[in-house]
Amino acid sequence: MERRSNDMVVRVAVQSLILASLALAQSAPASKDSGAAARKKLFRERFLDHFNLGVEAPAAWIEETRAQNGCRWDCSVAYLSGSAATSEKPFWLNFGNSPQKLVADAKKAGVAPWFTFYLLAASAPARYTPGPAQATPVNA
Repeated sequence: MERRSNDMVVRVAVQSLILASLALAQSAPASKDSGAAARKKLFRERFLDHFNLGVEAPAAWIEETRAQNGCRWDCSVAYLSGSAATSEKPFWLNFGNSPQKLVADAKKAGVAPWFTFYLLAASAPARYTPGPAQATPVNA
């Protein structure tokens, strides 16, 4: 039971880090990047101004439910488990779902990809050293 609790803490920590980095990126000073304003507007409209809904489903299903039922999905959720940068083959690769494919499918469906990395603390270089709370930020 303790492992499951630690895994949940790690998952929440990683998601919080991602959201915090995105929020900080939004408050960064303007640069010479001509697309920065458009990305900032899109991020605000899609993620900050309303409640987001995501689903773990193929792009075709997302498009079908949008067309036939009026569903307004925001995210395509993917659960990536298995240690990264280790000798283990990540679980999600067994089904031909590389992160690049999942991102391309989400883009095709007009939704944002959302990844939950399970076992991030077990990945290299930290490999749970000295513990999950310290390993997760190092690996992220």
